[in-house]
Amino acid sequence: MQSGFPHEGADSIAIQAAKPIRDAVLPPPEVTLLAEAGTKVAFCPSTSLELAKGATSIGMHPEMIDRGVAVGLGTDGVSASGNMNMHRQMYLAAGLFKDSRMDPTLDGATQALRMATIEGAALLGWEDKIGSLEEGQKADFLLWDLDDAEWTPYSDPIQALVWSVSTRSLAETWVDGECLFRGGDVAGIDERSRRAKRDPGQRGCAATQALISPRSRPPHRYTTDTRARQAVDASAAKVKTPRSTRSRLTP
Repeated sequence: MQSGFPHEGADSIAIQAAKPIRDAVLPPPEVTLLAEAGTKVAFCPSTSLELAKGATSIGMHPEMIDRGVAVGLGTDGVSASGNMNMHRQMYLAAGLFKDSRMDPTLDGATQALRMATIEGAALLGWEDKIGSLEEGQKADFLLWDLDDAEWTPYSDPIQALVWSVSTRSLAETWVDGECLFRGGDVAGIDERSRRAKRDPGQRGCAATQALISPRSRPPHRYTTDTRARQAVDASAAKVKTPRSTRSRLTP
């Protein structure tokens, strides 16, 4: 899969070969080329926001969908997007273009759900195996706790799923007919022991990151590790904080 960036001449080898491309930001005429070539697009909203790729300012994802381009959702890697939460990607995809273009008719919850399911499967070339609940497809599905406060009240389950609820009320995850997540536990994985092994290193990484780019972040008020806090404070002391924000950064 190739990455798409603002450029001219999109009728390239990637598009002619109808290969999937990621986060494509193209001028309007070339959206038609995507549709004609059958090229599919992976849209990673969190990455666009984290790395300022310009999806909401110059992106043509609604136009791609209107022209029949298969646009599926992706999370990208954690280093680029900060999370691998597909539910969060649905929320962003449903609202980003509504707001940036001030048009409440664009995309929306139903389209975002399709992008996360059947369109995502089409992007991978697996639409005959996953992405929908029907005879012959793999039994991949989620079960939600409708008694959770997040779901109370609701009238339209799709609107509620995308706009109102979070993974907090996720009850079970089934993959190919096997339950892999239930009651907050992942089958076959001791998450607590894995977190215990990970956490000391994570605290060290937090301190290192603060030293690498001190100008990009304020002093972290919630660091509990003493050495990490000292490292953050030492790096922050080198940065002159504007008077207008100083009161908000004081613990």
